[in-house]
Amino acid sequence: MKPLLSLGLSLLLLWPSAPAEACGPGADAVSGHSHPDPPLERFAAGNLELLTETLHPMYLAYAWRWMMEVPTTPQEQRAVVDTWKRMRGELEMGDVMQVPDEPWTAAQKREAYDLALTRWKQTRHAPWLVAAMLKARGDSPEVGALLVAAARVPISAPQGLTLALHTVRLLREQQLLDAARERLAAVPHERVHERPTPYRLVHRERLLLATSWESFLGIALERASKEAPWTRPSPGDPGLEPPAAFSYAALAILNTPLTARRLGELGGNEQVPPAHRRQLRWTAFVRAAIVGDDETLQAMATTLAESEPSARSELRALLERTSVEERMFEARLLVMGLPVLSVHLESDPSRLWPSALTTLTYGKSNWWCGTAPTPVTPFSFVGEEERVTAAAEWGQLVEAGTSVAYFSKVALAWAQEHPKDPRSPIALYRAVRASRRGCPQNTPEAMAAFRYLHRHYGKSTWAQQVPYVY
Repeated sequence: MKPLLSLGLSLLLLWPSAPAEACGPGADAVSGHSHPDPPLERFAAGNLELLTETLHPMYLAYAWRWMMEVPTTPQEQRAVVDTWKRMRGELEMGDVMQVPDEPWTAAQKREAYDLALTRWKQTRHAPWLVAAMLKARGDSPEVGALLVAAARVPISAPQGLTLALHTVRLLREQQLLDAARERLAAVPHERVHERPTPYRLVHRERLLLATSWESFLGIALERASKEAPWTRPSPGDPGLEPPAAFSYAALAILNTPLTARRLGELGGNEQVPPAHRRQLRWTAFVRAAIVGDDETLQAMATTLAESEPSARSELRALLERTSVEERMFEARLLVMGLPVLSVHLESDPSRLWPSALTTLTYGKSNWWCGTAPTPVTPFSFVGEEERVTAAAEWGQLVEAGTSVAYFSKVALAWAQEHPKDPRSPIALYRAVRASRRGCPQNTPEAMAAFRYLHRHYGKSTWAQQVPYVY
């Protein structure tokens, strides 16, 4: 037992404490899971299914035991399930150790991979192969040897499904797309169809391995049996089917570098559900306004003016402007007044199916909270020229920052250059108002806009409506 205990403890060093489940734009709906799919009794009985590197160490240590072919009795399985449930708060909590949640650095991740690879080469034990596969990336050293070893493991083995699906990921990251598709197709449907986490990972890989927009959109409408309920609103009547919507994974993948023009074209695709067509058009409009794509801006404004009566007058005013500078400002001013708009595709039903474009929700779930740097678009079928443009536009979104900071900078710059423009105090007002319900608060940009509004337009109705900045 001592060698096994030593192996288990060594393997646990490769994992940080499990993070909270991922959410929001761009989040990976699979990698954030810190526990197996319910019921936990299946996992305790050796049905390991899919292991991910974010599983809590207590589950991984148990999985290594099964992969080392150390049996457990039904009584032991019941005891360990009770312990897991206490840890998750499903049973009365006992004295449990709280592990701090600290993200790993890139150097720590490489060190963990190197350790797992070295131990696997020394021992050829299955747990070290799984550990190395979970930590490997497509460009990791000696990943080819891991793929060869993983291919020899039958899918029926406790670690078989984990190795098969991580093989697909690594082949995709190596741009061996045909090989990745072939390996994914070989995964038995019955092994993943009714299990949420494996199904979601398979679904995500199929999306990433799509060969065209048509195939991507077709896959995007397929949904896991237990997909997160917030991705679709309730129809009100239990007898009615919820409206069609993209899967959570599809939205996350679409929230990567794509041009405003591409989003606009997808917004006109009849294969896309109506709610997403609307959101794609508005998102294309917002991005075009930020990156300065006048052609896409006018195309979206023309289309939206026909379908959005509440914004029609401002959209038509934009189209009547004769200069690019004027059109861009009109567009940015409009975005400041419509809290449901974002540079991202949102999955929250209140953003997808809003009661009104001007609806302000409580908290900070209005407009957007910044854009994370992302190097490239994940779609293999997108041409090089479009990739370059998409990356450049994404960089501009990152530079624009949060909605509150961006609005404040736009409004302040316009007011300073056009002090007599009647739209200047409106823009400043909208920027300051956004600081209360937007993201984040206490920004120097919003405070500067507030001071300028009250100093130069203090007697206006716009200044009187915002006596505070947040």
